[in-house]
Amino acid sequence: MEFNKNYLSTYYKHIQTDDNFPEAFLYELFLVGKMTRDKETINEIAEYIEKYGTVEINAAFKTRSKLPEKGDDSEKILNSFINFTLKDPLFPLGKLYGKLGFLQVFVNETLAEKLEEQPAVIQRFEGIEKLIIEIDLQDNILEQFCNIKTIKSLEIEGSYQKLPETIGGLENLEELELDLEHLQQLPISFFNLKSLKEFSLTLSIKEGEQPFALPNRFHKLTKLVELNFYDAALEDISELLFPENIKEIGFYRLKNIKKIPKSIVSLNRLEKLSIFDCADVAELPSAELMLHNLWMLRLQKLPQIHCIEDKYLFLPNIRSVRLDENVQISNGNTVFENTELSISNISLLEYVLNHPENFPKLKKLKVTELYDFSSITVGLEQLKSLESIEVFQLKNSEILWRHLGKCSQLSHIKIVNADVETLPEDLRNIESLAVLEISDCSNLVLYTNSLPARINDFKIVGIKELISGNRLIRTERTYLDSVPIQDLKNFFGHFVVSKFLWSITGGEQFTEEDLTQYLPEPEKLKELKSYGTTAHFQDVLKYCTKLERLCLANNNQSNLPINSFPAKQLKELKLKLYNAGNLEVILGNTPNLKTIFLEHYRVANSFPEVRLNQLENLHVSRSSLATFEPLEAPALKNFSLSLCYDFNMEGYEKLAKFTRLKKIHFNGIHDDVDNVPENITSLDLTELNFGYHMKAVPEYLKKLQNLETLYVDNIDFDHLPTWIADLPKLTRLSIDGCSFKYSVPEYFQKLKLKELKYYISKFKGSNMSPEKYKYLITPGYTILKKEFSNHVNTYF
Repeated sequence: MEFNKNYLSTYYKHIQTDDNFPEAFLYELFLVGKMTRDKETINEIAEYIEKYGTVEINAAFKTRSKLPEKGDDSEKILNSFINFTLKDPLFPLGKLYGKLGFLQVFVNETLAEKLEEQPAVIQRFEGIEKLIIEIDLQDNILEQFCNIKTIKSLEIEGSYQKLPETIGGLENLEELELDLEHLQQLPISFFNLKSLKEFSLTLSIKEGEQPFALPNRFHKLTKLVELNFYDAALEDISELLFPENIKEIGFYRLKNIKKIPKSIVSLNRLEKLSIFDCADVAELPSAELMLHNLWMLRLQKLPQIHCIEDKYLFLPNIRSVRLDENVQISNGNTVFENTELSISNISLLEYVLNHPENFPKLKKLKVTELYDFSSITVGLEQLKSLESIEVFQLKNSEILWRHLGKCSQLSHIKIVNADVETLPEDLRNIESLAVLEISDCSNLVLYTNSLPARINDFKIVGIKELISGNRLIRTERTYLDSVPIQDLKNFFGHFVVSKFLWSITGGEQFTEEDLTQYLPEPEKLKELKSYGTTAHFQDVLKYCTKLERLCLANNNQSNLPINSFPAKQLKELKLKLYNAGNLEVILGNTPNLKTIFLEHYRVANSFPEVRLNQLENLHVSRSSLATFEPLEAPALKNFSLSLCYDFNMEGYEKLAKFTRLKKIHFNGIHDDVDNVPENITSLDLTELNFGYHMKAVPEYLKKLQNLETLYVDNIDFDHLPTWIADLPKLTRLSIDGCSFKYSVPEYFQKLKLKELKYYISKFKGSNMSPEKYKYLITPGYTILKKEFSNHVNTYF
């Protein structure tokens, strides 16, 4: 077991079983002894250290300095460690600091003063991985810090003119960030940093200052993948060389440089290149580009560059290009291999549309956040090979769409938050169109006569209006939300669909006429989910003879029923706000149902007397049902009730009749229910959620030996029942809203939970101290969750 500051007593007991105890654990014992408040443990550890430790470690342990019990005050801990080191020169400060979870040291003025008085202490920092220095240190102090071999990340800020040569000895250094306004040069040893992966250098630009000379040896840093320069006046860097594996280079607010390094064009693993606010850069390298992996290019605030060659902007894997709006793009008559482009610059879009011959393989185009199309003279019809177009946040973009139907290869169109008013009639000619997604286009009037005869996925959300015509439209999946339809009867009469989700928000669209009677091929409909009114689907079971899933939210609370017809094929039934009294008849005609959801069902107090041999899942919420005794469901596995306050203890006891039940979930039932009927233990449950006010958890629940998930929420415990720790298969435990008078004992570590559910509020006063439940968590294994990963939403 690794040292864990949250489980001191467990760790202490564990190491006592080791063959090399106590000699191999003296400093770990030191930590435990300084953090625990258990006097017996402190006395035992003092004896071990006195018997097996050196004079120095004993002197350090006998100091009055204690460590915070929770180990959560890094500054106080570091100061105490320094005091211990003054007593014991071998005290492994850095190693023990890391064991407490602190790998970073921030050198402030207080710490600097201590170290300047006792510089020998610095060598004991070995073990720390990150060092941040934002003040000016004495040269010898900085030099000694640069001898700590374990440092992986180093940040230095200040007025240093030079850095110690010892910095080159940081053999494990991976990240180096220098913000040094007076630095004159990099140390010669800098290029010995063979593990360095990320380097950034920030200097201060001052008028008349001597330009900073960058050594031409960065290619020696073979592991370097990220290199950035900020706010500097540099000497000529056109001959600068880079390691072949570098992935990111950035030049930001640099003076003097007129040319960027010409070697950049040959970096075939470079992914990101930024040149920003470099006022003197007048040209880019003209050599052949080998930037095959570059996906992000930023060339902005470069006033000397008025025109950029197209070869820079349409590299094979380019996905993001940021340019100044006034930059011209020169046509080199290059045929580009790009199959995908993402454009958020109007000049780029203009170039692509004006030179389609340069993009014969372009199949996917994404256009985002463009608002001025005044310079665009042609539309997307120029791109004959286009298969997918996605646009987001466009204004005044009508010209793009005028002749979209000429893109005969299009299979996917997605339009989000664009002010387009209509789509062209020739869109109907695109036989290959498989997906049409439109959302948040409040000005769009969509005519079905403009659509192809067949679309696999048809998703329309938040448009002005859908006007149905006289052409038959076939789809596999249709999703309509906040879409006013001019003529519902006509729309349904020219609509063939397999899976249909329809959400009506406007009351003016509610009618009392069944619409399924108008479907030209009702037998094609397999799934229907509607948020609107049952009146639209009164005869859905009559006409839609292949329907497998029916989900109806009767939001306008119509009293019209779903007329019952034999529907042996129906597998799932979800009803919300169903007001008709014929549920028993419907269920009698749907004997093969596997899942039932009822929400806001207040027609009866008793579940219908039916036999459903295939029913496995029954979920009821906000309903008046008090008993399920009339139901015969021999295969029922999952049962949940939410906010059903008529369901009482009598109804609870009757659940034992469903002998195959595996999961029971409650969330608000009758106020009189404050226990679990003992006969429930006859079930072979794997999941149990009380979800109501319990005074205590009855001990007979320990009979549920196959429980995998248990909720004991909102209970005020003196002691969490020990038998919970003995449940052999329990992997998930919820203690939301609980309070523990006494901390959970170490015995509960035997559980080895995968997940512990406990919501931690932003209002700290309402949370239990982690000390109360820490032994429910196995370090490195148990995950503290707001919701279990296997949670199933049982609401409509």
